[in-house]
Amino acid sequence: MQLRLSTTAFAAALLLGGVGMFGLNACEPTAPAKRFESTFEVHGMVCESCEKAISAKVSTLDGVHSASASHSEEQVTVLYDPAETTAQTIAAAIETLGYTVVSHTPATPIATPAKP
Repeated sequence: MQLRLSTTAFAAALLLGGVGMFGLNACEPTAPAKRFESTFEVHGMVCESCEKAISAKVSTLDGVHSASASHSEEQVTVLYDPAETTAQTIAAAIETLGYTVVSHTPATPIATPAKP
């Protein structure tokens, strides 16, 4: 059986929170993304190409929101969801490129900006 709704009926269902009964579940709240930041001390970076290579590699990992490397500071700062990846996974990805991860800071929660 196929159920058809007019635009008005659909809008009313949205407003009344009854969309779930139509299998759309558009009114269910979604959990905010978890964002944590860790800074990794990385030896072996000597130029911007090193920074770009590390940032690009780390950014491909599941759960990584952003990665920023600085060869002058010997640091890589990563914003990620620890439910999807770990500091050990991030460090291993950096080391596959030939760099040495000396240490990293504990994951620090980052506030997610509220949507207007």
